[in-house]
Amino acid sequence: MIIADFSGQTLGGRYRLVARIGHGGMATVYEAVDTQIDKPVAVKVLHPQFAVADDYMARFRQEAFAAAKIRHPNLVDVTDFGIDEGRAYLVMELLEGESLSARIEREPGPMRWAEAVTIMTQVCDAVAHTHDHGLIHRDIKPGNIFLVTQPGRPGVAMAKLLDLGIAKVLRDASSMRPMAPETRLTQGTPGTPEYMSPEQALGLEIDHRIDIYAIGVTLYRMLTGFLPFQSQNSVYEVQRKHIELPPPPLFVLAPEARIPPSIQEIVLRALAKRPDERQASAWELGEELFVAHEAETGRASRSPSAREEQTMRHFRRKDEASPGGAQRLLVACMALGGLLIAGTVFMVLSLFELPFVKDMAGVREPEPSAVKDVGELGSGKYEDTGSQAIDGQPGVVDAPVEKTTVAPETPAPQPEEPQERGPEVDDRHVEARNPLTGRGRMARPRPPRMTRSSKS
Repeated sequence: MIIADFSGQTLGGRYRLVARIGHGGMATVYEAVDTQIDKPVAVKVLHPQFAVADDYMARFRQEAFAAAKIRHPNLVDVTDFGIDEGRAYLVMELLEGESLSARIEREPGPMRWAEAVTIMTQVCDAVAHTHDHGLIHRDIKPGNIFLVTQPGRPGVAMAKLLDLGIAKVLRDASSMRPMAPETRLTQGTPGTPEYMSPEQALGLEIDHRIDIYAIGVTLYRMLTGFLPFQSQNSVYEVQRKHIELPPPPLFVLAPEARIPPSIQEIVLRALAKRPDERQASAWELGEELFVAHEAETGRASRSPSAREEQTMRHFRRKDEASPGGAQRLLVACMALGGLLIAGTVFMVLSLFELPFVKDMAGVREPEPSAVKDVGELGSGKYEDTGSQAIDGQPGVVDAPVEKTTVAPETPAPQPEEPQERGPEVDDRHVEARNPLTGRGRMARPRPPRMTRSSKS
């Protein structure tokens, strides 16, 4: 294929192409300058042989509309789209760094598993975001992942997902135009055969889980240095292996990499033949990688901002039907205000010593029969304001009572008569009784004295 070089030309009267920095199957990428604001940009120009084909033009136009619609830290920022003399172009932010494929070619062999997981969790965030907007990528591979150099953080790259040109629209959007019909394998199915899922290779109905499979293939290659399936004969042989054969265990191809079993299990699950046996979403795949990385190293595998944004977006969908934060705060304030008002009213009413308020507070009035004047207590009680209450009556306690013996009076002489006298009570041993508590003992009645007549 002959790739034309448009370096030095200006597109749309605004973007001056400086040098070619990369190319793919459909387009060439140039470093350029936006002459209106004197800002470096990247411009992707569709190959002339494809610009005349309606199907490829439709895909390229779809990339422009889809990429410009969504924003994410791990997605390349698309700023403009246009056609100049039959040349369709797309304007993007200019990234500094290298693609993942260039990194693999520069350093062949297994990549450190912790670094590979760190990169792919960021890719999972970007893919999950595109899925949330109704798009699937359909061509995830190392060539479409760019490692951006971060100033002040040498050796730590930020992953950017590129090339949404062959993304499939899952749902219609008012801002996007109708696209060309879906093509089948025999008609040149979009994508790269080495990264195609079995259902994609068979031309079956596809959904977002083909991106999960492609992420699994990419991570497999990063961890082992090999593709799970490859052939020197033809791409159809590669696709047949994807459909029929299980991938070799990772530790067999790269025992020196010392890949944790938990990471190997996650990758092999993403490479399941049946879509239902893979992770349900790119978000779930990213979370599994993150948790496994945390368990092995104890360090976060992606930036906190991306992590929090992805998690909040995931749980925000579950809380759409629940009251908003402002409403919940208002309800809590109203409940607190009601409690304060009720407490204030109760305190004011308690100052008037109303009976029902005292009943609510558990305060009981002493019974009238138990109230005695201090003077009446005499030798039986005394009042002590510092003593504890007895039977609910504060300040009244038992006083020690001195026992006294009363001598009986000599009865006056009376004529003896034959009559019986009633029982008399001997009060010589009567103990004082506490009029409040009823303490003390009653003297037992003395048996009656019988007198005899002198005649008898």
